Amino acid sequence: MTSPAAMTRCYERVTNQTAVIMNLLDYGFAIGKKASLVALNAGNSIEAIRHRPERQLVMAKCRVIAPSER
Repeated sequence: MTSPAAMTRCYERVTNQTAVIMNLLDYGFAIGKKASLVALNAGNSIEAIRHRPERQLVMAKCRVIAPSER
């Protein structure tokens, strides 16, 4: 089994830390930055990994590319 702390670290590595490793200077949530994100129906990163919830919204470069069908 994977500990909750390890699952949280894994989630951070594939989200926030990847942008740092790739040297993406315009990454993040702030005015003037490109908004690319996937919104999940999960209370926290552990739920997002364990339950694999349906995507609620997918945005790439400030444009909705896959809205929820609900």
